[in-house]
Amino acid sequence: PDGSNLDEVEGAASRFADAIASRYENPEWSGPRWLQLARALALLAAAHGVEVADVVGWLADRDQTQSRARHGGIPSWAQATLSTLHAPNNSDAAGVRDWLTCKLTAFTSSAGRRIFAPAGEGDDLHGLLASGVPVIVNLSALSGSDAAMAGHLIIATVLETAMQEPVAGAE
Repeated sequence: PDGSNLDEVEGAASRFADAIASRYENPEWSGPRWLQLARALALLAAAHGVEVADVVGWLADRDQTQSRARHGGIPSWAQATLSTLHAPNNSDAAGVRDWLTCKLTAFTSSAGRRIFAPAGEGDDLHGLLASGVPVIVNLSALSGSDAAMAGHLIIATVLETAMQEPVAGAE
């Protein structure tokens, strides 16, 4: 985000977090706290134009997380959220980091990194779908759970695109 497109990027970060959360059968696995952390993590990736895997790596280091979070394109709520992951008065900060990142293995595995591009890069799935081009995604290199996560995000994007596009012939 550069300030001029913050609403668009925040919307994309929310859709990313929602799609992951909806993948889990038990809503307690990805409730409001996880959603807020995931949105902040997605904004961090977008602000720096990196992969989710890069941000997950930054989360292990307090200084790296804090310096990256101070990016001008990251809203103050997201900076505050990310700061809780290393807060000295937060005795469960390490556990929260692990809890957040364990849900993101589909993006951190080497096979997953070949599928998901850094924020703002890669093919525009919305554009491809709107053009009518058939889209085929090979998820066979991923584990079953990572393929399910990747597939879920792809289906969520297809559904979102279908809901945004007018139906041909409808008046």
